[in-house]
Amino acid sequence: TQYPSLALRENIESDVVLKFRVDVDGSISDIIVMESGGRMFDVSAIDAVHNTKWNPATQEGNAVAVTYELPFEYRSH
Repeated sequence: TQYPSLALRENIESDVVLKFRVDVDGSISDIIVMESGGRMFDVSAIDAVHNTKWNPATQEGNAVAVTYELPFEYRSH
């Protein structure tokens, strides 16, 4: 993830938790901010999820959609 530049300059730290679905084709849908770290951190975390190539989960050799809950920690040190 890219640390928001304003937050880095001001030494602001935060946590964000996202919940999202990885569909059978690896696409992302249904992103929900479960724990907000403030708009700039939320946007950074959402961008990171969208900019990552995801592979679908498999069950018995078949691609299946799954829901993930993923924490992001923004620390300036």
